[in-house]
Amino acid sequence: MTTDGQLKRFDRVVWTSDGEIHLIDYKSGDQPAKRYRKQMRDYLAFFKSIGYLGVRAFLYYLDTGKIIEIEA
Repeated sequence: MTTDGQLKRFDRVVWTSDGEIHLIDYKSGDQPAKRYRKQMRDYLAFFKSIGYLGVRAFLYYLDTGKIIEIEA
């Protein structure tokens, strides 16, 4: 769920050994990251709103292996 009440789903949540949470959304094709920034920022905002501070978000492009971090 996002801060505006919409139900959304990301593809993977990873809790790292140092306590961070990584939100990963898989993408195929070559759509620019700009297209997904608001969606990923909403995910970040939701996790922070429920008390998780060490949260990072990433887009992972399956076709190329490219990983892009989305800043809050």
